[in-house]
Amino acid sequence: MAQNTQTPPTSFGVIYPEGDVVTVIDDGVQAARAVEALRRTGIAGKDIVLLSGPEAAAAVQSAQAHVGFFKYLFEETFMDELTLQGDYLDQAQQGRSILRVRAYNLAHARQIRGHLAPYHAHSVMYYGHATVTDLTDDTTADPLSGMA
Repeated sequence: MAQNTQTPPTSFGVIYPEGDVVTVIDDGVQAARAVEALRRTGIAGKDIVLLSGPEAAAAVQSAQAHVGFFKYLFEETFMDELTLQGDYLDQAQQGRSILRVRAYNLAHARQIRGHLAPYHAHSVMYYGHATVTDLTDDTTADPLSGMA
């Protein structure tokens, strides 16, 4: 299983994994199955990061500890991202797994979302360049179109 306890990528002190799909999966077994399913589609293990609830909570808290000056300087600019960061921390503290998957673009992110649906993924966000897209209820996700 791909795991990484490093501090997540940030922009101006706010967690912002640009080019990634980030999602929550409540059950650890389902999360591990989702990782295997993504690998079967051709996504490399290095492009998949699965953190258990405690690992994810520690990673978010570590990132928050390094925010300092930037948070206060850019808090209004990154209000939505800070809210998402808090939501992911809450989910992690409840023991839910956080999964991060590299996506080439929004279309690829939608395909990834489609592959995650059977594993009850929720809070599915794609962090594009300066835009976060909520794919949670995305009906255009088509896992059958193949991975880009």
